[in-house]
Amino acid sequence: PDPTISEVVEAIAPHVGAGRIVVHVAGSRGRAVLDPLALAGALTIAAHPAMTFAGVAEDTDRLAGCPWGVTVGDELSRTVAELLISELGGRAIPIPENHRPLYHAAMAHGSNHLGAVVADAVELLARAITVDAGHAPAPRTETADAADAGPDVAREQAAALLGPLLEASLDNALRWGPRGLTGPAVRDDAGTVGKHLDVIGAEMPRAAAPYRALSRRIAEMRGSAEVLRRLAE
Repeated sequence: PDPTISEVVEAIAPHVGAGRIVVHVAGSRGRAVLDPLALAGALTIAAHPAMTFAGVAEDTDRLAGCPWGVTVGDELSRTVAELLISELGGRAIPIPENHRPLYHAAMAHGSNHLGAVVADAVELLARAITVDAGHAPAPRTETADAADAGPDVAREQAAALLGPLLEASLDNALRWGPRGLTGPAVRDDAGTVGKHLDVIGAEMPRAAAPYRALSRRIAEMRGSAEVLRRLAE
């Protein structure tokens, strides 16, 4: 974990000197955390793979073509980092030391928070899908784990429905930014946003606050006055 890097640095410092290359892969820390090793003569690099790893077999394959956020102290370190990352099939993107927290916050917001939103959306959609001759997924409690949401067939169908939509939405956002957004908050359809909040609040209350917050953010981006008024009620 990121907070333990300093402890590891302290533990290995007596064994590190000139000619050594030390790299950490934590996103939230820059190269400065390795300063004790740099003072001992080591070449130090902070290189964070911009990829999510869930502890599954596919994780290693995801490194191919993966960009890395790299923070170094000199040109030699930069060259070494680029060579190491290119050997892994990746691409080094420089991140200044003082921007490392912002870099990591952006990555977490775009990836981790997206994952949480998608997990909620899959669970909600699984509950909406009719399975087994008209029987809807069984009701669930608020404390239930999202990974167990509904019958497997309903979750598979929910993922199949959402997958292409999510891919297109992400592509639009990456290409066009706020101009690529769609949906009721963009259209200033306050009535539909209100209905969504009602049904989500009744079915899965914990997802209502994120829906409200994200609808407000979209409305702010696109100047949707009626939606903003509805959300302020």
